[in-house]
Amino acid sequence: MSVLALSAAAAGLAGCVTRGNEGPALRARDARESEALQLVRAADLLGLRDADAPKDTAAPGGGSTLPSAAVFGGLNYLSPPPGFTSAAAGALGFATLFFAGPTPEDASRYTRLLVWMPREEAGTAEEARRKLDELVQRELTAVLAEVALPSGYRLEKDQRPFTAHRPDGGLITTRYTTTQTIWRIRGGECDEPKVTCQYQVSMPLPPVEGTAPTLLGGYPAWTYVRTEGLTGISPSFIDRRPFQETRRAAFPDMEVLRKLSARLPAWTAIYVAPGTMAYLHDESGNPALLGYPVVLRGGTVSYFVRHQ
Repeated sequence: MSVLALSAAAAGLAGCVTRGNEGPALRARDARESEALQLVRAADLLGLRDADAPKDTAAPGGGSTLPSAAVFGGLNYLSPPPGFTSAAAGALGFATLFFAGPTPEDASRYTRLLVWMPREEAGTAEEARRKLDELVQRELTAVLAEVALPSGYRLEKDQRPFTAHRPDGGLITTRYTTTQTIWRIRGGECDEPKVTCQYQVSMPLPPVEGTAPTLLGGYPAWTYVRTEGLTGISPSFIDRRPFQETRRAAFPDMEVLRKLSARLPAWTAIYVAPGTMAYLHDESGNPALLGYPVVLRGGTVSYFVRHQ
């Protein structure tokens, strides 16, 4: 399921809720750096890098659809960006092309909503969180009304209180209580006791003061950064039964996320971590987990591929 669970993992430094990384706007390290990498670096996600496209192939910019797997021989039912052969991808383990180490850092291992709300839109961090949550919940509700689940499944809305804490240094924490909206998916294996199927968007911690990347204008912003607690969009189908794959491709995750990104303001983006979200494979017609990182913004897909 596409648990759009934007559950913020709180990790903090000393100070008040408005502390952050305000300062000069983050700029591209070189003219070839991808938009995707610039955006995740602004949120301080660790371990990501751009891959080099083959010299005879232009680096992909963005598009509303995923690349065709037919070009790459259906590598593991996934679709690498244009210009990468299945042989090269198979030799390295395709996702590792985009990470500085053998596996992604913790902050880059999970799908996340990236936010740079203009500071003038909210007077306080808590007002910014409330407005952002209302916006995301409204647009997600509209998207879920458009996207059909597989036959035999249905959505049920559930709301419940949730408490999160942000460390303020030492043993002191600040407590925040919010109401979470959870779209539970019912039917089939989702009704099994150890299976979790849901679309959940939650931002239990307020954002902090920061600066939008130069790519977006470099303005003062309310944002989420790694050191102060990030949002998160969890896998949609989580299976905790013995001898089962924990993550399963079962629902139209990428369609939901792409449409959600199209409805959200230009100061938001969605980082999709590999192996977390499902899309419909264009050759087999079956759902498959996307095997490489991408960024969704304004309904388009941006790849971690260096411009030539």
